[in-house]
Amino acid sequence: KLSGLDLAAVSNGLSNTDLAYADFSGAKIDGVDFRDSKLEYADFSSASITDARFNSEGTCLNNVNFETAKCNDANFNNATLKEVDFTDASLEGASFCDADLSHATFEGAVAREAILSGSMPRSASFVGANIEDAKFQEADVSEATFSNAVLAGVDFRGAELADTDFRSVSANSNTEFGVRNYHECKADMAAEEHIKSEKGLKLEQLTEYEGNWSPSF
Repeated sequence: KLSGLDLAAVSNGLSNTDLAYADFSGAKIDGVDFRDSKLEYADFSSASITDARFNSEGTCLNNVNFETAKCNDANFNNATLKEVDFTDASLEGASFCDADLSHATFEGAVAREAILSGSMPRSASFVGANIEDAKFQEADVSEATFSNAVLAGVDFRGAELADTDFRSVSANSNTEFGVRNYHECKADMAAEEHIKSEKGLKLEQLTEYEGNWSPSF
């Protein structure tokens, strides 16, 4: 059990290690290298993991608990994070490029300026999350739920949006919704002005609308 400990000094000592079911709850793990480690079902709840490195295809974080953890600027690129729990976590500036986030939970998380380009948060939940200015270019967010999330400045250009739920979200003129499968999204909003370009669909003004989101041009 490693809960509550300060592990920042072992910045290179936890890579390529079997840490499944390990208890890091409340630990200080800023900048620690976990690349290529097996961390299934580990508990990082309330831990400080700022600048930690998990960025490797060999890093397995399936079913890990990051609830209320501080993960600002952590690097999860290429890692596997199926069914991971980031409820109420702080993920500002965290990077998840090309990571598998299937069925992950980000409910209530603060992930401003997070980078999820090319990631796969299929069927993930971002309910009530603040992901302002986050990047989801070319990500597969099909069947994900963003209801009541803050999407100001979020970039979904090129993303897979089939059956994605955008009901009751907060967006602004800088929010970019790519045109790929936009007609299959679920939303209670409709754009009064639409700008269609090769870069995608930009929503200039939003109003309440009951039913499926069906922009016309």
